[in-house]
Amino acid sequence: MFSTIHDILRYGLLLATTANWKASAISQLVPMDELRKEQTGKTKVNYSLGYHLRNGMFGHDGAYGTDLSVNPKTGMVAIFMTQSTSDDKWAARDLFLKMATQVYKMRQA
Repeated sequence: MFSTIHDILRYGLLLATTANWKASAISQLVPMDELRKEQTGKTKVNYSLGYHLRNGMFGHDGAYGTDLSVNPKTGMVAIFMTQSTSDDKWAARDLFLKMATQVYKMRQA
């Protein structure tokens, strides 16, 4: 995806809850459950319809390490923006998501 952080956040918030999704025009095309369901069959690569599925979240990541991850149970939206060709980008993204999840839980308490 090519976009601004603001628009990616708006899209993430749309995906974050079923209520937001049902209010959108996109919901007429694809039911939310289909976006959150593994669609890759026996390959077990944890992808739905263009979205990654991992650790209870779904979203989309880019070749150079950018990532949008949404947790539909908590409503958390995490955006990781980087442009890196290093293999460390995925470790950095995973650490970011771990920390973001912890901070989100603390803020909700």
